[in-house]
Amino acid sequence: MDHRIDNSTIVRFVVLDACDLVCGQEAPEFKDFRCTPNMDAQTSIASRRRQYEWMENVLSMPPPKALGRDDDDVSRMWTVVVGHWGVYSFAGNGDTPELISNLVPLLEKYKVHAYFNGHDHAMQHVRKGNIQYFTSGAGGYVLHDLKPQARARPELVHVDMTNGFMWVQVSHDTFRVQFVDGATTEILYTTDVPFSHPQSL
Repeated sequence: MDHRIDNSTIVRFVVLDACDLVCGQEAPEFKDFRCTPNMDAQTSIASRRRQYEWMENVLSMPPPKALGRDDDDVSRMWTVVVGHWGVYSFAGNGDTPELISNLVPLLEKYKVHAYFNGHDHAMQHVRKGNIQYFTSGAGGYVLHDLKPQARARPELVHVDMTNGFMWVQVSHDTFRVQFVDGATTEILYTTDVPFSHPQSL
């Protein structure tokens, strides 16, 4: 879905069925203990292949024309991918090998700016390469434990182990993410996602 910010700026949102990408794996090393039998039964090699093909098709699409000017393209397109399962995580369920192996290459190829997920009960900002990974799964359930030595890892930019939510503001020049304490509404952390041109621009 393309959401227009102004005449020359859009955000392209790509929302995934991450359970389909994680569960029902054939290879023993990718059999995820977090997948229930029902989750495994609702996915297949064919459905995963179709979803990855759809995703590549959407990510490779050029931006639309600028509003009211048929001869001019949108000059800035932010790309955001959203899925329930995290790719990288230093709390709760940890990293998801299936997504690291199969999803990350697409995110890198098409220069996705950010990936947002829930699943792990924490608020995390992880940076791997040029992609920012945000976990917002601390809406109200019991918080997960932080992995040992997690704070020493350079790719874990910031983590808050408190119930809260994320506030995102996007303009032509800025993609700002803030972690907000759910009880006090205090802003706990602010970061700006850097812009890079997608391959299709």
